[in-house]
Amino acid sequence: MKEIIPGIYQLPLPLPDMYLLKGNAYLVKGDEGCLLFDPGWNSDEVLNILKSQLDEIGVTMADISQIIASHNHPDHYGLVRRLKALSPAKVTIHQLDQYPMGVGGMDTDNIANLMENWMQQISRWVNSHGVPTSNMFQNMVPSSEMARLSAPAQPDLTVNGGETISIGSFNFQVIWTPGHSEGHICLYEPEQKILLTGDHILPTISSIVTFQPQLNPDLPKPSPDPLGDFLNSINKLKKLDVKLVLPGHGEPFTTLQARIDELCDHHEQRKLEILVTVQSEPKTAYEISANLTWIPQRDDIGWDDLDTMNQMMAVLETLAHLESMIFEERAKKIHSDGLIYYQAA
Repeated sequence: MKEIIPGIYQLPLPLPDMYLLKGNAYLVKGDEGCLLFDPGWNSDEVLNILKSQLDEIGVTMADISQIIASHNHPDHYGLVRRLKALSPAKVTIHQLDQYPMGVGGMDTDNIANLMENWMQQISRWVNSHGVPTSNMFQNMVPSSEMARLSAPAQPDLTVNGGETISIGSFNFQVIWTPGHSEGHICLYEPEQKILLTGDHILPTISSIVTFQPQLNPDLPKPSPDPLGDFLNSINKLKKLDVKLVLPGHGEPFTTLQARIDELCDHHEQRKLEILVTVQSEPKTAYEISANLTWIPQRDDIGWDDLDTMNQMMAVLETLAHLESMIFEERAKKIHSDGLIYYQAA
């Protein structure tokens, strides 16, 4: 636990993924209650560590009046259901992220069934992109376990961006920043010049941006260009006067403008790397992904070192770049014999 400025605390929380930094929850103290931002993964360990850090601050569960999630991924939203049972907190999330994991449903049994159906549908879809489905889906987290970790919870309030959320002396502006998820939000405090970024902007790694089809017709249609949304969103933040960034993973940092430039450059370099791969002949997204650089911070980690879940996410991220390049007319899509190929335009 660390007090960032008077009234705002960083609460590091563990994650199960070896490739990710620890997750950060943030507590904002008010006069008549506290705001908790991104409470973390649904596990006994995370709950106990969170309680311990709150004890150090002198805050109890009864003091938490608001919970705000930057987005609906389990490492940011998973603990919400338990916290709602332990506190009087009202939960807020963007309207597009009120559906757990993008599959819909709220009770654990229902979401397990929905996620199982989602797994089967996306298995067929990624197979059309060259993914050897039998390999990609072995050893993946079972849908029942993922449903337990996600622990879906109905929010009390939804936002669209543009709202102000006040607690004590802090007045946070809600900024809609789609890309990492459809309804990702950041919170900006203009007086203190502090920006809580969730997974939108991280200090040392780039947050994953994936392309997925609409598999549930009852939910809003996914963006056709999530990477384009992400780049537009981070550039929108360039206009803000920010002295301190509080990210969802990693340590707080002060160089927002430079970090945005780095992220834009990273994605442009990834597009150029893809263009080299598909310059001479068309390839599937799976073939392209297997030839790209993954986790450049670790020279000893290559495509074959990624587990099946991370290989799947790598393919979905590659597809986000490819679809964005089609919008830019730098790549084209070719359908042949039931497979989808991409080639430089």
